Amino acid sequence: MRCWSIPILTLLLSLSCVYADAQTASLVHGKLIDPSGAAVSAAPIQLQTNAGVPVAETTSSATGAFDFMAVKAGSYALKVPAYNGFAPMSVPIRIPLHGPALAITLSPDRVV
Repeated sequence: MRCWSIPILTLLLSLSCVYADAQTASLVHGKLIDPSGAAVSAAPIQLQTNAGVPVAETTSSATGAFDFMAVKAGSYALKVPAYNGFAPMSVPIRIPLHGPALAITLSPDRVV
């Protein structure tokens, strides 16, 4: 039985590290909308560190939804560049998020 104790202990320690990593990674999800509340689809969205280093990119769905999987704890910015008549937007976020999904309202690039 002793010959199994070291490999089992190693396995348990490995699994606890995987579990700990899973606990520090979060889903970031939300929706892009215009000032009227309508979904903004096909907009590029980038997740960046506070130093401006890109971490991940996605595009909003037909319903304006977006998500970033397994984001490690820390401070980030969600960036939406100027798109389809909307001004660029940057939203600071802190992971893990506490509360409901993000709702990001884009502003018109220019008021005519």
